[in-house]
Amino acid sequence: MRPMHLIVAVAALFAAPAQAAADCDIAAAVDAWAADWSRRDAAQLHADAAFELQVTDTGESFRVELPRQGTGRVVAATGADYATRFSAPRDVYCDIASGRMNILTTLGQARPSDPTPMAVDIGAGYKDRVRSELIPAWFHFFATGAPEIVKFGFGHGRQVHGGHAVPLYYGEGLRTAWYGLKPGMHVNRDPADQANEFDSIFVVLAGEVRARFDGREATVRKGESVFVPAGMRHEFWVDEGEGEFLVIMTGEGA
Repeated sequence: MRPMHLIVAVAALFAAPAQAAADCDIAAAVDAWAADWSRRDAAQLHADAAFELQVTDTGESFRVELPRQGTGRVVAATGADYATRFSAPRDVYCDIASGRMNILTTLGQARPSDPTPMAVDIGAGYKDRVRSELIPAWFHFFATGAPEIVKFGFGHGRQVHGGHAVPLYYGEGLRTAWYGLKPGMHVNRDPADQANEFDSIFVVLAGEVRARFDGREATVRKGESVFVPAGMRHEFWVDEGEGEFLVIMTGEGA
């Protein structure tokens, strides 16, 4: 399984509940995200930073200044000197605010050219700091609480790599995600996606997951895990029912 790309841009989303969208206050959500920012959240940042958030269908724009010490501060958007500028329609921000999806789920891609619900523009000076600094900062900014709790399951994901996916946490040398499968879905059907240059562990959480490792078929059941070393081709599907697994990818390049 190639890792999901999480930068730069719509795969089909589950429809958000109408009542949740009606009750969503983007300005209040931005205030809450800023107020929850802490020194712990800024641990990976080498300097103070700023995020800008654009709501593409309402025209609203926000800028949040994120210090390495203290809470965030919401100010008028400037359109310049930001670490990241996020752009998405209102319902995507509402999904994040409600916990229905996390920020990494809105950015998940099988390939950099795939469209995503949330688009990001990386600021000057941050192009080579996305994995080491920005992705952890994105996660901590949009996921409130300490420690952050991330929901996963079929109602919280998007289709990426042929299955329902919820990235749980991405950092330098560590990627984790939940995947859900239903009949007709096939994770890593494309041979170009089937091998990584780093090790992976797959832990089946529910059902019986059919798999193919370097061409050899196997069944991995709930309560079982499989270690897939770097370079081994792998793909997953279910013949009936539903299957769920957790993937943990580690090492250089993960």
